Amino acid sequence: MTGSTREHAEMLWLDIMSFVALFAASLLVAPSLSRWSRLPLITVHLIAGLLAQSLLAVSMPRALAPSHEAALACITFAAGSELVVAQLRLNFGAICWVSLMLTLSSLVFVSLTTLPLLRAVGGSAGAHGGLELQLVIAGLAAVVSIGRSPSSAIAVVSEQRADGPFTQQVLSVTMCTDVIVIVLFTAAAEMSLGFLSEHDSLSATTMTLRFSGHTLLQLGLSTVHGGCLTLLCLGVLRLPLRPVRGVALLLVGGYAFVAESMLKQLVTSQGWPSAVRLEPMLSCIIAGFLICNGFGARTEFDALLHTVMSPLLAFFFFSTGTNMRVATLKYTWPVAVALFIVRLVSLWVGNLVGCWIAGSGSAHRRYGWLAYVTQAGISLGLTDEIAEMFPGWGPALQATLISVIVLNQLVGPPLFEYALRATYESGRRPVDTEVDSSLDADGDERAEDEPVDETSSLHRLAKWA
Repeated sequence: MTGSTREHAEMLWLDIMSFVALFAASLLVAPSLSRWSRLPLITVHLIAGLLAQSLLAVSMPRALAPSHEAALACITFAAGSELVVAQLRLNFGAICWVSLMLTLSSLVFVSLTTLPLLRAVGGSAGAHGGLELQLVIAGLAAVVSIGRSPSSAIAVVSEQRADGPFTQQVLSVTMCTDVIVIVLFTAAAEMSLGFLSEHDSLSATTMTLRFSGHTLLQLGLSTVHGGCLTLLCLGVLRLPLRPVRGVALLLVGGYAFVAESMLKQLVTSQGWPSAVRLEPMLSCIIAGFLICNGFGARTEFDALLHTVMSPLLAFFFFSTGTNMRVATLKYTWPVAVALFIVRLVSLWVGNLVGCWIAGSGSAHRRYGWLAYVTQAGISLGLTDEIAEMFPGWGPALQATLISVIVLNQLVGPPLFEYALRATYESGRRPVDTEVDSSLDADGDERAEDEPVDETSSLHRLAKWA
């Protein structure tokens, strides 16, 4: 080993140890800070990572990137597992209309606001680029604004012991929009790559056909990949020991993103079109949905996710905070604050129109938008992909979008709590109800004389946040 190689290895270990030490400190103090500030734990970890990066210049080492991706995959598994077919059928019309109007409203308001902001704020991402680049940035920012935070929503519902038609519709819309945002991001990313490439000689019709074909190919590959992840996760559930299942699920989550890199290498080596790619987060959503609805393994999968989710969420949000480019915020904070305000307006308009079309009650129209403010894991994961796909301007846009997400995560939970109290659904869920199960909370067989864990899936999930 040469001197430079040894020095590089020593620096890498020093970076890793510094990161681990600060993350351990965050794990120790975050619960107390969360209780004191009444902020969700995930928000506290995100702020801790931001402070570590800005004050101590500590960032997540690249060697830990696979762990970050594995955590994101498990978060996305959980979001897919919360799409319950029975609940979707119960109030299908209202869920569809509200989800659709929220999506359209966010796309219109945020994209139209982003374009003039890019020109007005000189240090923002794409401020000095052409119209095509600014359109791409506006579109991606609008798509990311659609995302919600299922973990935060579930945490608020459990803490308030809320139940009722308002609560159930809000949770269903939150889960559905997570699927919508992943699909839209897949299409928007493909369209962005097409806009920024050199295709001046192609007609609009040819470009549209090419884009449609590429998007369908990507969605198809992602669906197949989701089926493979489903089979792997079902195999994980059959493993005998609790710790082994947790480690195996993390390995499957890591594979979800490694498969994308492997496919990229294969495409490059074989000279195939660059459109042959997949979206790992969409694949994870599909896998979580199929495991719990198609194969009836909801209890076992919820229990396994409950085992690993708390440390994974802490690690993901802390590492995301350390990766923020804080220096860019002094230029982009006006854009971040403006997008935050515009997103609130878009939520109010979208919810009002959706509830009016669906014929929902006045409580849904008046307070529903307050439940959709929070953003977290999946939205942050999309910003990671933007930074990776567009290295020139992606990190600057990522910093701005993460700032908006942090604001939404700080303001969203208190607003949702207020909505639950205003609709008189807070405190309506009994403390101990729910289902009998032959499995304990960790998915193992329960002895006949062992008491039943009467904590519902909803309450178990709430501990993640």
